[in-house]
Amino acid sequence: AVDSMRSGRTRYAAGQGEQAALEAIAAHLARRSGTTVSTEEVLYTAGTQNGLCTCLMTLVHPGDEVLVPDPYYATYEGLVAASGATFVPVATTPEDRFHVTAEAIERRITPNSRVRAISPRHEQGAGFMADGWSIVTGRPGVCVLISGPGVTNALTPIAQAYHDSRPMLVLASTTPTEALGAHVGPLHDLPDQAALVRSVCAFSETVTDPDQLPELIERAWNVFTSSRPRPVHLAIPMDVLEAECEQFARVKIPTQVPAPTSEDLARAAEILNASQSLVIIAGGGAKDAGDALVALAETLDAPVVLTGNAKGVVASRHPLCSENTLVFGRIQREIESADAVLVVGSELSDTDLYNNGRALAFTGSVVRIDIDEEQITRRVTPSVSLVGDARTTLNALRALVTPGAPRNGATRAQTWREHSRNKTSKDFAPWLEAIERALP
Repeated sequence: AVDSMRSGRTRYAAGQGEQAALEAIAAHLARRSGTTVSTEEVLYTAGTQNGLCTCLMTLVHPGDEVLVPDPYYATYEGLVAASGATFVPVATTPEDRFHVTAEAIERRITPNSRVRAISPRHEQGAGFMADGWSIVTGRPGVCVLISGPGVTNALTPIAQAYHDSRPMLVLASTTPTEALGAHVGPLHDLPDQAALVRSVCAFSETVTDPDQLPELIERAWNVFTSSRPRPVHLAIPMDVLEAECEQFARVKIPTQVPAPTSEDLARAAEILNASQSLVIIAGGGAKDAGDALVALAETLDAPVVLTGNAKGVVASRHPLCSENTLVFGRIQREIESADAVLVVGSELSDTDLYNNGRALAFTGSVVRIDIDEEQITRRVTPSVSLVGDARTTLNALRALVTPGAPRNGATRAQTWREHSRNKTSKDFAPWLEAIERALP
């Protein structure tokens, strides 16, 4: 291709070989030059990335103009700028399949839709953006990826969302149906894309018929809203993406959020009421239960220790909040010696404790709330297991507990906050103090 251009046999280079793009670039050049330009004079390259990068590296000089079909201008703007060339996006018709990009999707979304399509620079960025959306809003982030390397590039943020129990819907193309598992070497081929991603998802499926999508989307939202939230990956073959189908209708699948028994709630309330040195540990599973958690902590006068994923569940200014102090050895030992500990939505993992993998050795009673029945006995055997939604279960407990004698919750929380501040490197103190002064 480069030799052809250098010899003068071809006048212009296109970043994509689709006929619509070739015609659009030829028409654009004809309007600019006032001469006839045929599609044969526009160089065919077998892929936007390879073709455009090759041209930029070998042929483009400062002051040159580079024409790129409209959908790809955001992807290559920085690359063109680095070459010193002038960047000229060329529009193609919106009906072309060639326009399957974030910008085109957003143009096609109905005017009253609240969906916003954002085109990232890299698939890993797309995954972390979807995860970040989930962290900030509490709602599932949606990540749309190309097949093969697009999916593998996003595995890190998908795994991060899985590790931290956050909802993410991953929609990815995959090889055509006839090539799935055939080992015939199609573009972006993976032996089994759905299986590759399955280990870091609640479920991962390949869609072989468009009519499967409504049920799969409903299953995904049931995971996000009725169980431990985790990513869901749907791989859609290219031929299925192109298939004609009727407008989708929602397929409702009944689901039930687990709830503890009244007997278990009564046993848990008895432990909490009898405690003299109760401590509450809140993890990411309590992120939607902040008000219920505060109400229970105030009723029981108990300090609340937050894991990293629970940051913000209880306001740092609240006198019962000891903030993210669980990583300090002294505080771990004091929690271990408490006569009762309530654990809400936390794995109590090494990343919560940073103590070389040692599980906390509680000497008192442990009441544990978690929506994941399999998780509730890991790392610690609780005295009472309450399998259910954090907010609902905390509210049920609050109705059963009584204030009782003071437990000095605010004093203990303040002591732990001061300990963590004293243990923090003096090099960090000016930065932390400046942030504190700037925050509202």
